[in-house]
Amino acid sequence: MKTLTDIPIEQYSDTLHCYEYLNSHKTIGDEETDYNGIFHIHWRGPVDNDKVILQIKSTLATQDVSKIYFWIENHMTTFMSQGYPKLNQLQKYVEIKVFDKSIFEQATGDPKNKERIWMYYNMTHPDKRYKTDMFRWIILNIYGGVYTDADTFLLRNVKDIRLKNWCSKWCQAPYLEGCIIKLEKGSNVYEQMYLNNPNNPQCFLLIQNYMPEAFNFKYTNLNVTSLPNTFFDIVWPNMDSDMECLTLNNFDKFFKETDKDISLDNFFKGCFAFHWHNRWNEPELKNSYAGKLNQHLDRIIEEKYNIKPIKIFQQQ
Repeated sequence: MKTLTDIPIEQYSDTLHCYEYLNSHKTIGDEETDYNGIFHIHWRGPVDNDKVILQIKSTLATQDVSKIYFWIENHMTTFMSQGYPKLNQLQKYVEIKVFDKSIFEQATGDPKNKERIWMYYNMTHPDKRYKTDMFRWIILNIYGGVYTDADTFLLRNVKDIRLKNWCSKWCQAPYLEGCIIKLEKGSNVYEQMYLNNPNNPQCFLLIQNYMPEAFNFKYTNLNVTSLPNTFFDIVWPNMDSDMECLTLNNFDKFFKETDKDISLDNFFKGCFAFHWHNRWNEPELKNSYAGKLNQHLDRIIEEKYNIKPIKIFQQQ
């Protein structure tokens, strides 16, 4: 595991220090990198929530996109969804793909290890995030690019991070978090994780209750640079704090109405993303923080791609 040379590990949890660093640096790192413009999202079930579309729009508006792969388990479930037209309007840039054995077989690695990993992937697990926690590392080995959770709103072009392989750190523990990951194609991080704990089916899980030592910083074979969580998830360790840098200090507020003038220009300026942590059932109000950001995304997408997005986040 690697860390930034510019920020000592003991300051990784210092929100203000990391926030000032973000706003004083146009780029992060100095490695020769390959950004292929591919972004990945993993989604289970129907597209029946405008927040999924919001995430995709944030990617289109803020990144240099060649393709967004929207990974699913069943075509029919997606195509019959109420929200499918909102997804389909972006089909020039968003491709729906099913992750199955034929895709997995394209991964590099020892065939014996791959067979065991595929078995782990198909095991029944009580936590619905189990497959996603494995999928993200495997799919980046195959295609390269950037994986983002569907509840991660992108704010700044990740090309400013000049590192080959990187991931966010948990705010209070020495582990990778995984709401956003960038790996170069062929980077065998998924196999490295497996080899640290080959007899544990939970060796890929990013959920703290199951966190194995495979993610601990002591494992030097993981070819990933861990970045401070402030870069992507600034609110998590600062819930209800009154720090001046916090545009909002509670995840629920992201979907509450506000009289503030909110846009990409002033929402956690300098941060690469805002992780809003699974508020899928919150009402989607157009005058919320999220709704006002969505209005800004619409203006950017119409100008950048000549697409006038179908309206989302209307008053309920």
